[in-house]
Amino acid sequence: MVDAARRLIDEMGNSQDIVLCKMISSPEAVNEARQAAEMGAEILIARGHQARQIRQNTQIPLVEIRFTGLEIGLFMQRAHEMTGLARPHVALVAFENMLPDVTRAESLFHVKLTVLYIDRYQDAEEALRKMPEAPDVVIGGPYVCEAAENLGYPAFGYEGTGESLAEALRTAKSLSYAIDAEKRNTAQMETLLDASLSGIIRVDASGTILAINTYLAKETGTRKNDACGKPLHTVFPQLSASSLEKVLRGEEEYITTSAQIRGEAWMVQMAAIAYEENISGAIISLRKIAELTEPSGGMNRSLRSGFSTSLSFKDIPTENAQMKEVLERARRYALSSSPILIIAPVGTNPSLVAQAIHNNSAWSAGPFVRVIAGEIEPEKQVETLFLGRPATQTARAQESVFAKADHGTVYLQGVDCLTMQAQLKLLRTMLNPKIMRTDALPMGIYDVRVIAASTRPLEPMVREGTFSEALFYRLKGLELTIPPFRERPEDLFREFKEDLSYFSKKYSRSFQITEGGRRRIRELPWPGNLTQLRAFTERLVLTATRRQIDEVMLQQLYDEMYPETEIIGGSEKIVVYDSPEGRKIREMLVRYNGSREKVAAALGISTTTLWRHMKKYGIEANYR
Repeated sequence: MVDAARRLIDEMGNSQDIVLCKMISSPEAVNEARQAAEMGAEILIARGHQARQIRQNTQIPLVEIRFTGLEIGLFMQRAHEMTGLARPHVALVAFENMLPDVTRAESLFHVKLTVLYIDRYQDAEEALRKMPEAPDVVIGGPYVCEAAENLGYPAFGYEGTGESLAEALRTAKSLSYAIDAEKRNTAQMETLLDASLSGIIRVDASGTILAINTYLAKETGTRKNDACGKPLHTVFPQLSASSLEKVLRGEEEYITTSAQIRGEAWMVQMAAIAYEENISGAIISLRKIAELTEPSGGMNRSLRSGFSTSLSFKDIPTENAQMKEVLERARRYALSSSPILIIAPVGTNPSLVAQAIHNNSAWSAGPFVRVIAGEIEPEKQVETLFLGRPATQTARAQESVFAKADHGTVYLQGVDCLTMQAQLKLLRTMLNPKIMRTDALPMGIYDVRVIAASTRPLEPMVREGTFSEALFYRLKGLELTIPPFRERPEDLFREFKEDLSYFSKKYSRSFQITEGGRRRIRELPWPGNLTQLRAFTERLVLTATRRQIDEVMLQQLYDEMYPETEIIGGSEKIVVYDSPEGRKIREMLVRYNGSREKVAAALGISTTTLWRHMKKYGIEANYR
């Protein structure tokens, strides 16, 4: 066989690829295989018992030599010639990994064929002895032929044509190409991992580290060679072992959590590597939380300082006809020098409209100063807004808001929070300068455009006597009312997608939204508008355990965060949403005493589909 292999290697032109071609004894098969690997062999070729030993005791890629259909046919032809019978009874004794499919051999070759699979050579004689009918001829290796002769059966040994060996060599060549491709892919992956500014760990299905990138190794003081091949929890005990187990078991597609490594806080994401529902391992991504933190306020420095803004109307996207009308009216109002009042529910971000108005107005070259009235102590509102504060031994002089905004715009958010005295001062600053000069109060005269905003209508406050009637009518002339997002669902969903994209990128997660999920986002009330939506979306991204976001997941989280209550029987009760499908499944489970088989049959679905629906609607915990 070795001589035949050498001839085939020369004929196929593979000699440069062959590290070793050698006859070995079965007891030494494993040691010989390991020595060949040390010499540089990446693929081994072997047959029968030796091939099985090597496969069971090493991780070296192995190609097994199996007889071809042609060679089996030649064996049967020799059996006919040796016995002279029209339909001889042939006993073919072999290891299972040596034979091809022989189910049709009897009809093809006109024999009665008994195949005896053995696990050890020593089992051959016992297997032949237990045959209920004596064979006319036995085919096998040397040990088998010897056993057959001891029992008085004619026998001959395997004689291959070389086709099985040639097929094994061709398979090894193809496998070599695949290994080379895998090496290239691995090299590319390692390059990508090492180029990442995040820490990356790849583990197999048992939680053993397969790879760790350079960034994480450097940041955590871990040696790559020492880490690879070890369980994750022994190298990084700070990472949650239970979370990884859930991911590897498929209980959760991915988990985002945190850990402290070398005195620093890290965000940790664990995601399963799955193909056709089989999990082969996980990718663990780590980023320092300090690197994820946004600058205070999330705005540019000049805007946070209150002196400029570059935002324009093109930066306020909308697909809603009502909002488009508001923006078109705001463009017109920008031409006027009169004050503007914006009525905007909480979370609708009226400051964007105010900034766009400023940049479309005659005051665009001047400063844009934003002030939140509700954050100023009532007794200091007049001083802060209009008078300023002179320098003292312990404090520097403080310009008033209107002094800072001279020749520009003051955006006064929360005008409804001003005291009556501050309201009157505001009215006075907006009067004709000639009237201002006759005023005995020591106030400066400033060229300032005022844009005021309130989260609630001012008319009720005027009736209550808590808001100046004169100021109300002065502001009322150019009024804009920004519709809440429940009245513009297309804008709401766009904002949701942007927030989802932002937080998914920030926390390294990815999601798909079902059509039902799209509808539910638009249907939920969102009284807090963008403020509420953004908080909801961040929680969704951090806590979701499935990649697919559907209406049930959204409703359950909404109910959890903002439970609706009503008075039932004199007591306040939380109203819990339940989808029609989920409610029907619950009712059927009660009817059939929790039998999933009966419920599935009644619904006309499989028990697997029923279980998936139960998990979707959070029902499975009560019906294990």
